[in-house]
Amino acid sequence: MTYTVNNQYVTVRSYHGEFYVNAINYNGTVIRYGQHGYVHKRSALRAAIALAKKLDVSYRQDLEYSDEPQAFTALATV
Repeated sequence: MTYTVNNQYVTVRSYHGEFYVNAINYNGTVIRYGQHGYVHKRSALRAAIALAKKLDVSYRQDLEYSDEPQAFTALATV
């Protein structure tokens, strides 16, 4: 049985002049660090979009980071 985990997103991390594709939970924990560094950001963006499609999650260009991934908290509804 397969299932999708939708509480994560894929984005690009900039680190020492290279770009890495990472999968991150919305609570800020990194699920998967990219092992391959891309010299060109455009190549990293294409890889991130492909990974997001493969994992069936969102690609979030607005959440690119260089130090720490961003976390989100949802307001409780009653």
